[in-house]
Amino acid sequence: MNKLTKLFLILLALLVSGFLIYLFVKSNAKYTVLKVVDGDTVYIDFNNNGIAERNEKKGLSDIVAFKTRPGYRLNRQMKDYNLTQQEVLELGYLAWELLKEKVLNKKVKVKFTEKKKYYALLYLNEELVQDKLIESGYVVPYYRSNRYRDNSRQVEQARKLLQGRDLKEKPRAYEEKVLEKPIPDVKTENIELYFIDPTKYDKPARYCRTSACQALLREIKNAKESIYFAIYGISSQPEIFNALVEAQKRGVKVQGVTDMTEHGVNIYPDTELLIQKLGTIRTDYDFQEKHNIPNYKHKLDYQGALMHDKFFILDKKRVWTGSTNISSTGTGGFNSNVGVLIKAEPVASLYVREFNQMYNKNFHWSKELIKNNENLKLSEETLISVYFSPKHKDLMVKITELIDNAQEYIYIPIFFLTRNDIAESLVKAKERSVDVKLIVDATCAKGYYCRHRYLRSQGIPVKTENFSGKMHMKSAIIDDKHLIIGSMNWTKHGSSKNDENTLIIHNSKLVKSYKEHFIHLWSLIPDKYLSTDPKPEGPDTPGSCSDGIDNDHDKYKDMEDYDCSKP
Repeated sequence: MNKLTKLFLILLALLVSGFLIYLFVKSNAKYTVLKVVDGDTVYIDFNNNGIAERNEKKGLSDIVAFKTRPGYRLNRQMKDYNLTQQEVLELGYLAWELLKEKVLNKKVKVKFTEKKKYYALLYLNEELVQDKLIESGYVVPYYRSNRYRDNSRQVEQARKLLQGRDLKEKPRAYEEKVLEKPIPDVKTENIELYFIDPTKYDKPARYCRTSACQALLREIKNAKESIYFAIYGISSQPEIFNALVEAQKRGVKVQGVTDMTEHGVNIYPDTELLIQKLGTIRTDYDFQEKHNIPNYKHKLDYQGALMHDKFFILDKKRVWTGSTNISSTGTGGFNSNVGVLIKAEPVASLYVREFNQMYNKNFHWSKELIKNNENLKLSEETLISVYFSPKHKDLMVKITELIDNAQEYIYIPIFFLTRNDIAESLVKAKERSVDVKLIVDATCAKGYYCRHRYLRSQGIPVKTENFSGKMHMKSAIIDDKHLIIGSMNWTKHGSSKNDENTLIIHNSKLVKSYKEHFIHLWSLIPDKYLSTDPKPEGPDTPGSCSDGIDNDHDKYKDMEDYDCSKP
């Protein structure tokens, strides 16, 4: 054996031994658990930087932990394991607490159980953490071949553990129900306004919490003959859902329309179930029927258009509308919204005409223009005009005229503002010394087309909200005289494609109250957001990292979101 061969063999032996040592060290490496999300999910600091990052979130393999929040998965666990909601929540909470006690801020060894490396086995002091959790009775084993096989014994053990147990702290999901009374923030003889304050609650509610929702619920329950509604969708508001079903059962004529994509999908998960329950809801995109119509001239107008209205017509006499969606963040109370209850048959009749068109499957540009809709006199102090997009093409002209004629102030709390004509009219108002202020939503501020940067460059104060919930109003207050309010975002799609409804109300009392609410919201937003924009989800937006909502729509929420987990 020559010298080169010997040298090669020595080097090879060194490489092999080095690799084996690396594998041994690697397999025995320990990492710190930075965060415990629930009873079977943790963040592990693989790169040793002390930050809980997206790719460091791992599920614990071979166990099922119970949920700590109401929702679809919790309901599924109730059914599959024959447990009550309270039992599921308490078991989930106890497992979460136990896992925190065992591994939080401690070093663990990790063994992955699949190629994608999302699920892992955790070892603490050579003991398998999952085994300890199963022994506690708070979780059940997960069998990949049959998920719920042979778990009855563990479930019964868990149920016994809960009997007579006095928890020191209530589970996260147990929030005391705080119901606002259906008392308007301001009212006239015919109109009631209900403001939904985005700072009042730190999380959405899966029940009818707000005064706006309670007012709607009251009206549904009191309806005698008919309820017609046009809503974007419905989610996590069982009281409204059930009230509509019960109204139909007691003989009230209940009919509705809602948004739907050409693929039969609605943004809100309870919409399809309501369609099935009532059997009297029609959507703006019945794909098969519309595409079977020869030479359907409005076919392209439906592409990307929304049925975005939010209104209820009660007994053809009263209308509940505004910017508020029927959802946990809308009527449940989290986003900044407003509800309007109008008690006037002339207004209700306009809404009935608009509703009937849509119920007869004429949406968007297929509708006929609703006439005699302007300057309805409800009292000596109140005039109201009602506009339905997209057929009322002159609506934006009406709005710019009000801005152009303003003399004292223009305050605008708005979700999205992308229209150049509105922005230019606001700049002209500023140039003639009108006090112009705007609050825009942080998701609008993220977008390229949001006009707030241009307005700021022209000296107009624009604050980007840093509420955990959205600035979801679509409104303006002008000169203690005019209130613009409705479902329509001030965008091209909002005015020219979507089904929307907008009110222009002339009543000093209502406008002054709305102005006070705007000033209240304005004062809550730090002045630094006159020149910079907070991220919708992150430390600059208090509560956004613990509200259970994907505030910036990037498919990551709370501590899963990089902006929340980074220092």
